[in-house]
Amino acid sequence: YRNAAIGFEVRYPRDWHVSGVTQVSGTAVAVGLSEPARAAPFHRHLQFWIQRGMNPRGLTVQQWYAEQMRAMHPTAPPPSVETSIGGRAAMRMEHEGTQGRDFVFYVALGRSDVFTIVVSQPLAQRDLDSTYQHIIASLRFVPTAVGTDTTGRKTPTR
Repeated sequence: YRNAAIGFEVRYPRDWHVSGVTQVSGTAVAVGLSEPARAAPFHRHLQFWIQRGMNPRGLTVQQWYAEQMRAMHPTAPPPSVETSIGGRAAMRMEHEGTQGRDFVFYVALGRSDVFTIVVSQPLAQRDLDSTYQHIIASLRFVPTAVGTDTTGRKTPTR
């Protein structure tokens, strides 16, 4: 899958599909990937987000993440680790909720954007699922296309 408007490409298993490109607000766009729906209680799905202007001071991803955690979790931030995605510095946060275990990855892009990957899996599964690992490892950032909308379609020029 390649989306030049958002600025990334990723490979995923043949039986998976793009489950939607959604303009969440004027500054956030989400793309979902999912495996086929199954009778199992949990089917794998992940989301890629680009949030425009979320890092207005142009901080490194580590600095931006530390500020966010201080503001949201001043006493006990969730476990996190530095990593890399698509050749760029990234932060990985792990969070346990009532619905499962979330792995959230953050990458600072450009002057002020934040690229986020959200993975949810069953709470009993402690390590990141290998399918998710392969998908995330395949991610590459690509130049964003001028004259495209958030779904990657060409837009009329004036």
